[in-house]
Amino acid sequence: MKKQMFKEHQIVRILREAEQGKMPQKGIYKKSAVSEPTIYRWKAKFGGMDFPDAKRLKTIESENAE
Repeated sequence: MKKQMFKEHQIVRILREAEQGKMPQKGIYKKSAVSEPTIYRWKAKFGGMDFPDAKRLKTIESENAE
C-alpha cells in the first residue's frame, strides 16, 4: 500500500474539521483516508496551529535536520 503524504494545509484542515465536531470522528477518518492514531499524532504536533505556523514548523525542522 502506498504511503500517502499530506501537505501542512491539508493536515490543518483535517484537524480543524475534527475539532469542530460537526461530523463524527470515524467519518473524518474515513473521509480523509487516515487512521485514528495518525490524527492523534497530528494533534500532538500541529494542534492549535494555523497554516502559516505549520509551514514555518516544517521549514525549521528541515533546517535542523541539515
